[in-house]
Amino acid sequence: MAGNDLMKKAVEVKQRFENKWLSIQGVNAIGIGMIGDQIAIIISVDSPAENIQAEIPAQVEGVPIRIKITGKLKAL
Repeated sequence: MAGNDLMKKAVEVKQRFENKWLSIQGVNAIGIGMIGDQIAIIISVDSPAENIQAEIPAQVEGVPIRIKITGKLKAL
């Protein structure tokens, strides 16, 4: 999939699954970014909990999903 097509697909997937993923305990934020030279959905989590790994796949519709352990996020 070309870069622009993958970005469009990533936005669509994020919009469809964002509420579901944010409802999982420990999930802090969901965004779209780059992992190396590849567009991916990046999910920030408190800790490497097994329930998160079980509920969020490694990819959805060809869009890679990466889980990033950030700890609890705080607004300033």
